[in-house]
Amino acid sequence: MANASTALNIVSHSLILSVGNEVLSTNLEYGAMDRMGEIICERKRAKYIRANINLPIVDENSFVHNVWDYVNEKTEVISAAFIL
Repeated sequence: MANASTALNIVSHSLILSVGNEVLSTNLEYGAMDRMGEIICERKRAKYIRANINLPIVDENSFVHNVWDYVNEKTEVISAAFIL
């Protein structure tokens, strides 16, 4: 792979998503990865959700709980490519 973005792009395009599925990311995501998620969800008619992560992140548990609040029965993918 040329770089991590290329690898994530390949993996993202191979996702099997259906109408109504959700891909969960965060508001901390790198811009190019965020846009890629939007495009893939648009093409596959899924919904791209951004969990609003409160800063500063005080510990691992608060981060996980913050993201998990956005998970539901429609969530198919959780993407946390950018972690502080």
